[in-house]
Amino acid sequence: MIDAIYRILYGEDFIVPSVLSIIDKVDRIFICWTDRPWGWAREVEYMGETIQLPIKSSQPYDGWLERLTSELRPEQMDKIITEQMHTDQPDNQFTEFANRIFMQHGRPDTLICMEPDHVWREEYLDHALREFTNNGYRAARSRQIELWKSFGWRVPERPGRTGTVFWNLKGLQGLPQTKRQAEPRGTDFMVLGARVHNLGFCVSEKSMLQKHLIALAYAKTVRDSSPGPEWFERKWKAWTEENQLTDLEIAQGYESHIPKVVPFSGPMPETLDGWPGHKEQERVPVRGETDIGQPDDDQVQLLRSDVHMDGVSEEEQADVGTGVRPEGDLPSEAE
Repeated sequence: MIDAIYRILYGEDFIVPSVLSIIDKVDRIFICWTDRPWGWAREVEYMGETIQLPIKSSQPYDGWLERLTSELRPEQMDKIITEQMHTDQPDNQFTEFANRIFMQHGRPDTLICMEPDHVWREEYLDHALREFTNNGYRAARSRQIELWKSFGWRVPERPGRTGTVFWNLKGLQGLPQTKRQAEPRGTDFMVLGARVHNLGFCVSEKSMLQKHLIALAYAKTVRDSSPGPEWFERKWKAWTEENQLTDLEIAQGYESHIPKVVPFSGPMPETLDGWPGHKEQERVPVRGETDIGQPDDDQVQLLRSDVHMDGVSEEEQADVGTGVRPEGDLPSEAE
């Protein structure tokens, strides 16, 4: 049995294509949601004002649930179980949520730990599950394609970043102790060749402002890197294809960890077809392709494990699909 688990505060922008991108590959989807940020933050100082966060007790923070119930078919909703749960800290959160669920619903063999802005292309998810299962890994993470503001720009791949996390729970009572994004403690953490599309930087202006305010509100409480106070206005909102602003990382003091963004024209998840910003039908072939998605013979070695490698250095390509352990993570984007 394969289950997926989400933890959600906000997520209305991409929860529908995210869920639809995995729903045919899993038996159940558990959505653990809360109505308030970590640390019980209720207000934040921003641009010289005290802003109250729009918390409504026991109600979703934004419209993610309404979007799911209105846009998914009844038989699709039958696979989804929502549970209101809260922890004050992100550390070990996936473990606490998952093990509470397992007590009531039973433990799967494989658990996929998702975020509401992770969206999979079908062939990439198939590859991830195949590689994870065939190699008998206990825990592994995908690589990711971090898109920037639209589907035509991306952050250059950062090898230490955690994408979707996969857990093999066979022989275990439940999910072991985990870090902030379901990463394991005390066991090998392998890197899969497949990449998930991360759309955390592609949300609406309204949603990005809320993400920024929430991150400012809870950063000290949860011992996370503080966002640059003016990052939303001076970096994310101000960036355009014309001005090409640089040093875009949100964590204060680590801005150079995203020195720039680069054009992207690679394959997109099928569930984003028709989504604003999706232009795959107009894209030009990626380096090494003679047709959409088809590499020529001279470039096969650059497309390791059936994953497109555009914009990735040869050193990074050499690690694809080899089960290398990731380097230490950079500071959180407070997603």
